[in-house]
Amino acid sequence: MLDIDKFFYPLDNILNWNKLYGKKGFSQFQCVLPLDNSKKALKEMLSLISKSDSNPFLAVLKRFGDQNSFFSFPMKGYTLAIDFPITKKNLLLMKKLDQLTIKFKGRIYLAKDNRITKQKFQKLEKRLKQFKIYRKKNNLSNLFLSSQSKRLGL
Repeated sequence: MLDIDKFFYPLDNILNWNKLYGKKGFSQFQCVLPLDNSKKALKEMLSLISKSDSNPFLAVLKRFGDQNSFFSFPMKGYTLAIDFPITKKNLLLMKKLDQLTIKFKGRIYLAKDNRITKQKFQKLEKRLKQFKIYRKKNNLSNLFLSSQSKRLGL
């Protein structure tokens, strides 16, 4: 029988696993792409990564089903998550991946994001206007505030 912590946190079994990424650490790019655009989008994204000679350490591809949430990340389609060591080259690559996510009408996973710009976020998030109205109506604008919400204009 497998211990629950070992199952959910396998990297904790590797001493100093985070040092695999170097002194600067890593950043994870994660997007979700609508089902009807996902095949073409994933092909372009993976081709771009392959041509970049970037060497990401980890990549995960999952399919999401129908979603009825108000403002959460998932949508019916595929999510791609990739860990990149932090380098100037990889940060530029992730900006290009952001552009492809916009092009194919996807979303960026905000829980793992520390770099998307307000301008890109506004292009990505079609539900933003409704979300801002909800926050204002329920007087949440000053109650729940983070550095990320300030950066993205939430």
